[in-house]
Amino acid sequence: MSNPNTTDIELQRTADAGVTATVASPSPTAPLASPSPTASPERNAVRRRRRFLLWTGAKPIPLLACIAIGVIFRFAVPKPSRVSHQAWQLLAIFLATIAGLVLGPLPIGSWAFVCLTVTVVTKTLTFAAAIAGFTNQVIWLVVASFFFSRGFMKSGLGDRIALYFVKVLGKSTLGLAYGLALCELLICPAVPSTTARAGGVFLPLIKSMAAAADSRPKEASAKKLGAYLVQGSVFIKLPTMSNPHTTDIEQPLTSPPPTSSPERNAIRRFLLWTGAKPIPLLACIAIGVIFRFAVPKPSRVSHQAWQLLAIFLATIAGLVLGPLPIGSWAFVCLTVTVVTKTLTFAAAIAGFTNQVIWLVVASFFFSRGFMKSGLGDRIALYFVKVLGKSTLGLAYGLALCELLICPAVPSTTARAGGVFLPLIKSMAAAADSRPREASAKKLGAYLVQSQLQSGVAAVVFRWKAIIHGGGEGIAGVPLGVVAGGGPVIRGGTINIVVVEGKRVIGGGGSNQSWQLKVVTGEGRRQLPKCSGNSSAMFLTAAGQNLLCIQLAKSLGVNVPNQWITWFKAASLPALISLLASPFILFKVFPPEIKETPDAPVLARQKLEQMGPVKRNEWLMIGTMLLTVALWISGQALNMATVVAAMLGLSILLLLGVLDWDDCLSEKTAWDTLIWFGVLVGMASQLTTLGIVSWISDGVAKFLKSLSLGWPASFFILQAAYFFVHYLFASQTAHVAALYSAFLGMQLAAKVPGLFAALALAYNTNLFGALTHYSSAQSVVYCGGNWDVKHALLASMF
Repeated sequence: MSNPNTTDIELQRTADAGVTATVASPSPTAPLASPSPTASPERNAVRRRRRFLLWTGAKPIPLLACIAIGVIFRFAVPKPSRVSHQAWQLLAIFLATIAGLVLGPLPIGSWAFVCLTVTVVTKTLTFAAAIAGFTNQVIWLVVASFFFSRGFMKSGLGDRIALYFVKVLGKSTLGLAYGLALCELLICPAVPSTTARAGGVFLPLIKSMAAAADSRPKEASAKKLGAYLVQGSVFIKLPTMSNPHTTDIEQPLTSPPPTSSPERNAIRRFLLWTGAKPIPLLACIAIGVIFRFAVPKPSRVSHQAWQLLAIFLATIAGLVLGPLPIGSWAFVCLTVTVVTKTLTFAAAIAGFTNQVIWLVVASFFFSRGFMKSGLGDRIALYFVKVLGKSTLGLAYGLALCELLICPAVPSTTARAGGVFLPLIKSMAAAADSRPREASAKKLGAYLVQSQLQSGVAAVVFRWKAIIHGGGEGIAGVPLGVVAGGGPVIRGGTINIVVVEGKRVIGGGGSNQSWQLKVVTGEGRRQLPKCSGNSSAMFLTAAGQNLLCIQLAKSLGVNVPNQWITWFKAASLPALISLLASPFILFKVFPPEIKETPDAPVLARQKLEQMGPVKRNEWLMIGTMLLTVALWISGQALNMATVVAAMLGLSILLLLGVLDWDDCLSEKTAWDTLIWFGVLVGMASQLTTLGIVSWISDGVAKFLKSLSLGWPASFFILQAAYFFVHYLFASQTAHVAALYSAFLGMQLAAKVPGLFAALALAYNTNLFGALTHYSSAQSVVYCGGNWDVKHALLASMF
């Protein structure tokens, strides 16, 4: 991913150099000089004006005016006695929001988001109440209408209807105007945007007809025809939406040759088909229909729950088979749940108010800021500069760099494709190591595999506990009896998972707990490992981590202080594994080039080209430090993780590090919002309707018949969850399809809830490097044709 600010840096440095040359008269070949500390006041004034003109954040005067309106109303205007403080404060924020829509300190979308953040940060509204508007039916109707409008434009139907009216009524200028007006009357119900109708249909027609009559804008000839038609159609504003079919109107496509055979036309139509893939679509429908009507429904499961399970299975099948892109397929399945009255609209759409979903979306925007500011590139180059003298040092530099930036860039694909793969390719090219050639083994293949496999985390819980007290333990098991195992002597030592060093959460989502004391000594038992790639270190390092946490919560397994709990469990073993992976791969698949003296030189040159740390980079650093600090101290401050992320994103928008166009163009974030919201909503309803408990009870009875304790059940289910990923090409799809089921089975087998939930989540990160197709980052790295055979061997090792 290129850095859009590179050109600005070079131009600014060149301009500064020109001023310096005038003062100091350096030689033409001398390096660019830094600004003199004795710069004149005039020069400083020029710089201030330049910074002011280049400011991309909120407009200062409108911003201060909006803030003043809200603050004055909140604290200077007397509050009526019958109005609560909360309502008065919300009204003040609402007035500031409306003022911003008029004065425009930021684009309307970003300003609304900032004000939404203020309502949550000030605790005027809870997050659920603030975000509840997204479940309103009218909002989704408006959104759907805009999509209808896009279809109207893309298909060319709007153009065709307009041309028919012109054909029938266009013999006179007045008839032409009536034809256009009647056409707009006809299509406006389906195209809810006046701008879209103006710029996408009618103005291109008017321009072509006016040109045919030699009536041109900004000339006296405009009065011949064009000016009248524009005014008659009330096209006063300049259009902002172009129609890709305008060329088709002005220069119609020639019809197929009359000699074209029907067979050839049929083949052409088949090859140009852009809808759902027929075979995967039919397979998904068949899965849902067969399960709904052919599989006998258990007596304890309601018809509504069984029908929802059938739709859910069809949804998951679509994630694997891919009849449509994941977001569009999830939306189709959401529609089916509402049309069939399996769920009400409110229940179906409830997943979009989930905190974790919006945390994921905000994290993608942070990732965009990291890439746009160039901070990710700079950090990576610094590590290469310091550690890149040898191939092994180069691998460690890249691995440590990913460890540093992964909390702020939650997309492994963005880190792979936006930061590390471009660096690896440039360094490999400098060493004459090229993909699809024997020279790939010199350097490139090793660096790709090291970066893909680095950070393999072996999270091992190795605590020994003493039971204290009496009464009931987990899920009704008396104290002195290990859950899923046999009795032990009261006060003796047992081997069991400890959560946060003090407690262990019971299986089956029980809220009861055992009081435990951590002791040291010999005979400690090593409990099972759960592994993940570099994304396992931090909760916010990968989107699937947050999905796992949310699905676990829907099954009754709550992770207290999520960010800290995740980090405490994963940090030490993940760091050890991250440091071991490059060395192990260096020994197992050694590169031909062991020393890379040119890599630091190349990194130094690129850093010089980037220039000093820019304003946006410093702002990005400060904002991320603040956000991570709030994530860490969130429980003490009573601030949810998503609220901290919203605050950080609002700061980036206000300071101009990101603009609203950046957020709108982050398609992955909006795509994730749709399919993630649909899956979370369905999973939550399946739990509410009793499907998960029915499955868990069935598995529990089966495991009990095998006389297996929970450790054996844990090993079997974790291994099955891991190796079945050979059938998946996406970590997220795997989590959506199987995480809830496998966690439910482990809870039914009396595996401690938090232990099982985190183990599955870490496992999810590990199998991302299992094959060259197992995750998006694997595709990015191996897609460079750096020797897939070695990728598979390294993964299995």
